[in-house]
Parts: sequence; C-alpha cells; structure tokens
Amino acid sequence: MVRHVLAVVVLAGAATSTALAEVQAPFVSETVVNTVEVPVTVLDSATGRAVTDLRPEEFVLREGGVEQRISNFSEVFRFGQARTGEQPEAGYAVVHMVYFLDLYLMASRERDRVLEGLRARYTGADLAGELVSVVSYDGRLRIHLERGQDRDQVLAALDELAQVSSQGFHQVLSFPSGEAQRGVADEDRLRLLERRQRTLEFLSTLEQRLEEVSTALSLTVARLTGGGGQGVVVAFTPGQPAIERGPDFSPTDYLQDAGVPPAARGWNQMALELADLGFTLFVVDPARQRLPEDLAAASAAHTLGGNVRQRGSAVGRGEELPDQLTYDNPAREPSEPLTRWLERSSKELLVTSAGLTGGGVLFDDDVERAVGEVRDLVGHQYSLGFVPDHIGDGRTHFLEVTLPGRPGCTLTHREAYVDQPAATRQAQQLRSRMVFGGTDNPLGVRVEVSGARRRFAIGGPRRYRVALEVRIPYGMLQLVDRGDVHWGKVVIAFLNQGEVGERARLWSYEQPITVASDRYQEAVRSGYFSFKTTLEIEGGEQLINVAVQDLVGGETSIVPQHFSY
Repeated sequence: MVRHVLAVVVLAGAATSTALAEVQAPFVSETVVNTVEVPVTVLDSATGRAVTDLRPEEFVLREGGVEQRISNFSEVFRFGQARTGEQPEAGYAVVHMVYFLDLYLMASRERDRVLEGLRARYTGADLAGELVSVVSYDGRLRIHLERGQDRDQVLAALDELAQVSSQGFHQVLSFPSGEAQRGVADEDRLRLLERRQRTLEFLSTLEQRLEEVSTALSLTVARLTGGGGQGVVVAFTPGQPAIERGPDFSPTDYLQDAGVPPAARGWNQMALELADLGFTLFVVDPARQRLPEDLAAASAAHTLGGNVRQRGSAVGRGEELPDQLTYDNPAREPSEPLTRWLERSSKELLVTSAGLTGGGVLFDDDVERAVGEVRDLVGHQYSLGFVPDHIGDGRTHFLEVTLPGRPGCTLTHREAYVDQPAATRQAQQLRSRMVFGGTDNPLGVRVEVSGARRRFAIGGPRRYRVALEVRIPYGMLQLVDRGDVHWGKVVIAFLNQGEVGERARLWSYEQPITVASDRYQEAVRSGYFSFKTTLEIEGGEQLINVAVQDLVGGETSIVPQHFSY
C-alpha cells in the first residue's frame, strides 16, 4: 500500500460567522486542581506476596527529587481479593484488562500460543470485577471486543481474532548493483557497502514497524479510556521478532559505536500517554527465546517460579527523556552478531517503556501463567495522590516512592508523567476516534471543498493545495449564556485515515465561538459557524477525516473526505 502524507497548512485560515457579527468575549475565571495519582505495588521481597495495611505516613513520594505531600491515599483490592474474613463484594475494585496482540511482528505460532493461553484463562472463568477488551494490530487496528463483561464475549472475540493472520517480520533485502572493480581493496569496499546497505534497510523497516505498533497502542488506550476501573494493558509482542534473511554480522560495520535501540522515543512517549490515561503497561513476550544473560542477571530479584520478570527503567530519574536510549555499545563486542545486539536492545526498550507506567515485561511462552501473574501484581495496590505546583506545562516529571521503615519491601510504581495541557489530552482522544473510523455527525457539520491547485516542486512528489471550509450549525452547539454573549468552544481537526505510524499526526485547532445574545435565537434558527483553511496533500487516493468536537456539549462529528489527484 502506498502511503501519502497529509500536511495541514493554515495559509488563509479564518473563522467567520454567516450573517452574524462575531463578538469576542472574555473568558470566565476557572479553578483547576491537577491531582496526580501514583499506583504503587508493594511486595514482600522474601515471599513475593503483597504487603497490606500500610499507612500513608509510611510512604515518601518525591517528584524530581522534591518530597510531595500525599493528599489522597487508599488501599485497593481487585479481582475479588480482600482481607481474610471479608466478603469480596464489599471491597474490590473493577479492573479494565486490555489485551493487545501485535500481529505486525509476531509470527503465527506466537499468535496461536497467545490465543491458546487466553482461552485457557477465560474458559470457565468468572469475570466479576473485570472488564475485558481485545484488540489486534496487523497494520490495521481492530477492536474485537470493546468492553466485555462475560466469558462468552471474550471467547467469541478470541475466535474472531484467530481469523486475522500474523504478518511476522519478513524483510526482503536488496543489494547494490554493479560489479567489483579489480583489486582486493575495491572488492572489500564493495562488500562492506553491500553489508551496510542491507543493514540500514533492515533497521529502517524494523524501526518503522516498532513505531507503528507503539502508535497503535496509544490509539487503542485513547479509544478505551473512560470506561471506569483501573486500566491494565497486556501487550503481546516479541522482544525480538523472528527474523528471516536478516543480516548476521557485527553492528560495528555500520553503527560507528552508536549502540542505539530502535524506536525508543516513540515507545517511551506511548508509555507516558498510557500512564496519564490511568493505564499500566505489561508486555508479554510469547516467543521461546532465551533471555540474554545480562538482562536475566538484572532481573534475578524478580524471578518467580522460573518466570523472569524485568521491571524498572533505564531512564535516570530527574532527567528529561533522551531522544535515544543507549543500552550497550556494540564496539565492546565487535564479534557480536547484529541480530544478537538487536535482541538485547529491543528487549531493554520494552523493559524501559513498561517500567515508566509501573508495569513490567514477562518473557514467558506460558501465556496463561503470565496473565495470572499480571493479575496478581495489580490485584492489590496503594493509590497515592498529590497536587503538584504546576499545571499543563507539557514537561516530563519523574516520580519516586519509598518506604523508609520497610527495608524488606519491593516497590513498583509509575515512574514519570507528562503534565499535558487539557487541549493535548483532548486531541489524543479525538485522534483515536478518527483512526478507528467513526463517521457519526450529530453536529450536522458540512465540509465544502473549493478545488485543488498544483504546487510544483523540483524532484519531489506531486502536491496540491486544497481550499476547504468547515460549516458548523449554531443550533447544534452547546453555547453558554454569559450575559452579553453566548460562548462555546470547539476543536477542529484533520487526519489522514490511511496513516498509522509516525505520519499519523493530528492537526487540530481550538476555536472559541461567541454570538451576541441579542442575535442568538437568529443564529440557532439559520446560522452556522465557518472555519476556512487550506490542506496541502500529496497526489493519489486519500481519505481525510475532518472532525469537530464540541467541548461544552461533548458531541463529536467526523466527516470523511475523499481526494484523488
């Protein structure tokens, strides 16, 4: 499939009001309290069992190294787990379990192993206190079950998912053309160029797929958020995809001592988004591969029944997330094959991203056992809340929770969060709705396209500028009476429906809407709000979704527009 890039360029963007004068109204003062919740799992280091009955004063919570006052505290039992002698119905909380199958990188045998384990888990199981979602991604996002509450729904979703094929990572490699010139030096140089070409193409394709999987995870959670209950994402993806015809030589041939795992930035951003939306990420690697010795040693403290669980993050506390994470320097092991280095780097990437949310990675091909361990880990937690001295600054803030008086305890918790502005959070959810292809139009939005103008560029693809007008009827909007004016606000957004990975960027604009009160009734009867802009798109077949979200009334319209130039 050919992918096309959508660029939204506000060359002549303007908002107008048909037959009505628009009046700008002052904003009413609002007070917003920004409370950050930090779920904490506390285990007895000797037994691996949950430690109960801790008091808030026993915890120390720090943000960026500065101790914070704990304003909210609760001890939460889930899945019907409760103290001895209590009825489970009296004190357990609902858990929203989201099972995400990465069929983009998993091989068919791994997919079948996951389905077998999930069927074993839910055959005859009672879903009391549990909501279940089942999602797959094979280049296209599919929700097989949105929020199931009984086992028959879960099993039916797994049967449907079994019909979706796993792509696996089948990379076709190309080679530079031409013959070697005479001379050993020239032959060696050509051989090195060939190896470098193979490797760069291989890594580029793998990184693109990893990036798309992280974006699909982000879109999934944005779609499913708000359903109630603690959110847990169990993502089934290989720590290293089964590679066919992959280059098997030292990374020093092309990396020049870089030692950088792929797609680190995208996975960390995805993890922070999940945590901000109230979800903890666990990754289960169902491939039957031996864990590298260095990672196995690092995770020895978290070994239960021979099942290695790696927790924690490689990101230093108190620092901004780097664009790239350096796991290891391949120059230290010049004889190490690229696939071996990549395996360790990819697995460390999973460990890092899951650790940011307070979750972890389980390298276990027994999926039923792995899911059971995830449930045990989130079955009992403490919820610590605090109010930071900032709101909506867009920065990454690192967290640390300790139990100074309990040296025999092991703590796992959310390690960082991004203090996103409200508009950014709204845009994330809106993007998810657009990608999943909703076409409801409760606001009665109309989109008028005026035609396309070819923009010439030397050596580049065909590009066109398209004039576009979005018309929103006043009568369908919720406007607040503020005396002299009626006030509202909408988000207007554009997204190329065909893009998923890094290119699935959402262009959105917050637009206040005001109407003079003495003309409000007239506006409701016959007026509409007009937003004009210009899209810049590449030639070819494209489906562009135009969305309008009423931030006061809560309704969202998605209007698809087809282009062919």
